[in-house]
Amino acid sequence: MKKITTLLLLISISSISAIQAQTYINGFINTNTTWTTAGSPYVVNGNTLLSNGYTLTIEPGVVVKFDTNRTLQIDGELIAIGTFQNRIKFTSNKVSPAAGDWGEIHFSNTSTQAVFNSNGDYLSGCIMKYCEVMYGGNSLGYGQIHLENSSPYFSRCTIIYSSQAGIYSNGTSYILDSSMVSHCGRGLVFNLSCIGVIIKNDSIINNTGVGIWVNGLACNSVVQNNYFYGNDYSALNFDNTVNNVTITGNYFINNISRSSVYGVLHASGSNIVTTNNYFINDSSALGNSIAWVDGTVSGNSFINNTSDGNILHVSSATVECNLFRSNVIRQFGTSILNGSASNCMIRNNLFDGNNSSYSVSVTDLQGVTCSSCLGYFTHNTFKNNSFPLGSCCKFSNNVNFAPSMVIDSNNFINNTVTNVVYENLFVQSMKHNNFSNPNSQYELYNNIPYGSPNISADSNYWGSTSSQHIDSAIYDYFDNGALSVVYYNPILTSSVSIDTSCIPGILANIAEKNNNDFYSNSFPNPFSISTTIQFNRELKNAILKIYNIYGQKVKEVHSINSNSINVQRENLTDGIYLYLIIEGEKRIANGKLVVN
Repeated sequence: MKKITTLLLLISISSISAIQAQTYINGFINTNTTWTTAGSPYVVNGNTLLSNGYTLTIEPGVVVKFDTNRTLQIDGELIAIGTFQNRIKFTSNKVSPAAGDWGEIHFSNTSTQAVFNSNGDYLSGCIMKYCEVMYGGNSLGYGQIHLENSSPYFSRCTIIYSSQAGIYSNGTSYILDSSMVSHCGRGLVFNLSCIGVIIKNDSIINNTGVGIWVNGLACNSVVQNNYFYGNDYSALNFDNTVNNVTITGNYFINNISRSSVYGVLHASGSNIVTTNNYFINDSSALGNSIAWVDGTVSGNSFINNTSDGNILHVSSATVECNLFRSNVIRQFGTSILNGSASNCMIRNNLFDGNNSSYSVSVTDLQGVTCSSCLGYFTHNTFKNNSFPLGSCCKFSNNVNFAPSMVIDSNNFINNTVTNVVYENLFVQSMKHNNFSNPNSQYELYNNIPYGSPNISADSNYWGSTSSQHIDSAIYDYFDNGALSVVYYNPILTSSVSIDTSCIPGILANIAEKNNNDFYSNSFPNPFSISTTIQFNRELKNAILKIYNIYGQKVKEVHSINSNSINVQRENLTDGIYLYLIIEGEKRIANGKLVVN
């Protein structure tokens, strides 16, 4: 009996201690303050304001809970630095939490800006690191975290389940790196004027509005090495004209563009560079594009995307060294590549295995009305595309009478199309191209009217040296007297070698579809220390290969004989990786890993 009484007493004391550990917070914080694990959880039961000139420090492992509609405003300096093992949590105080339970963490224009050294290392100022922020963002504000002309630093944070934006920024920018923003009304929202946006190594996942929306003029911005997955309406949208923006090394996977205004990626303006990104299994509706960008578009991979508009739309751009593979254009669509032909450089791209059952083209390029414009379409390869009611290349809508296109050293092989090249745009030269498309009606369809400049298409390889074959492969004046003439002599007797060495290769091959009978899944993902890749059956002497975003192999594991494998982070830096599973010298699965 005494033992039972003692036990009950200990339970009672323990319960009292737990109750006493809870700390209620409201009103002004007018002194330097530390929230400790001993005082955790802290319950914000009234709106709380950290006054200008004071610092609030939150220890690793502290939990901060908010009652309904309650907010925390930072007019001073917030130092919330957790660790991977002991993250700081900002969450709802309800037993069954839901998005919108509480208000926001508000950084005002007097909050202390984050300061960095010349190497980009954090020195001082407001910071949230290894923090989790969830179930906020009610109608009191515009986001779960609201920045008003303030610039804190966010690193390795998880921002989820906001009924509005995960982070809303008005009038200024901030640095967000190695963090995840997921299941929010919108991921990140910027309302600014000529201010730089820096978003690196983040995961923008399953947001029901836009992944990242930049409203206003964005200058000198960088969006690098991020993972955009499952976002609705748009993954990354610069809503207005931008200047000096770099979008590089990102993955856009399984995003959907439902809006008639935005694509999965939209960025138009000047000095825009879009390089080495991967667009895989994305979808766009209502006549929109997977990517709508200006400037330099280089080294990107567009794989297994589906669009009611275009896969890529460009204007006055350099489009080079990109891969377009296994994309589908649906009804109301236009083309795989669409945009301005004059003053464009379209070169060294590979269009492989794309298809559409509608009257659209692989590329559809329009000219403009200047008399001195000149576009270059060179060293591209088109193979195995199926557009039976369309063309591989359509050049059209130029109103001036000056030659405006150079079509040189392109490869057109085994495409199923009505016309390989449909020409309604005046050509300066058309040489050194390979035409070998037995499933096409015409290799070259000339729709330029009689009396306009003729087309000089000499020094091309037509798959045969027979004049009868070449005449049957060209539609021009001799088929319709209302058209100009195509001159094709002299002809080449052998095919031209086309250099495609700059086309993305390794990761593009990895990103192809899995074996339909086999699948894999990794959890947790993103991860910081380790993750487990689970398979739907037991592997037999399989190999795991992991590649970084540059296609470099960074890890390899042999002799896998189980239905799962644990992957340790070890020397992997923060970023996005693709893994490949090989069994019996056959690739059976691939997937994505995010390390943060």
